Amino acid sequence: MPFGHCSTAALCCIIKRRNICHTDISEVFPKFYADGLERMEIVIDKHNALPLPYQDNLRIPITLQVGPQQYEAGLRTTPNMPVVWISPDLRDNHGRKVSLARVLTDNGFTKNQRI
Repeated sequence: MPFGHCSTAALCCIIKRRNICHTDISEVFPKFYADGLERMEIVIDKHNALPLPYQDNLRIPITLQVGPQQYEAGLRTTPNMPVVWISPDLRDNHGRKVSLARVLTDNGFTKNQRI
């Protein structure tokens, strides 16, 4: 099921600001990267994530679009988690590693912002 004109794999909630997901800080990992950037993640309540291609205990590859750029990303969840999240490790269109926090920050998003 698509989000507007985008496929579910494009996760257009990022650019359309549909208030179905929000950025947050993961408490599992250290809060900052070595360069001082605060870690961020995108979480989506499972009730709102039904059209997304997630599966428990698997990292499902997706294309994440933020602004005009697309990134290789992954959706994750577990049976006991009430949310689906986008893994914080991305790859740009040249195959280079980039953090989700860097992409979100560079595009004007802040932690705990609903998008």
